Amino acid sequence: GQASYLEGRGLPVGLFDDASYDDRVMELPPSFSLSLFSDGILDVLPGATLKEKEALLPEQVAAAGGTLDGLRQVFGLANLAEMPDDIALLVLSRNLA
Repeated sequence: GQASYLEGRGLPVGLFDDASYDDRVMELPPSFSLSLFSDGILDVLPGATLKEKEALLPEQVAAAGGTLDGLRQVFGLANLAEMPDDIALLVLSRNLA
């Protein structure tokens, strides 16, 4: 599979009282996986800069195969003795083979 970022930009959710967000609609294929992360995931990715980490993230997500267990393995979350930051993952999927 392939992974890509959703369109649009905005402020982090929950940090600013006066933040506003645009609604976006996208058509999802019959078989898909949607993975959402908090920014803490960037702390476990290799790379010296935010740009490098953001470029690597879709590759890592694709390698995980669209499952939460796959993401935990790819990011090494099960083996971390101490989390560098809080990390939240949400995976929504339909009809994965």
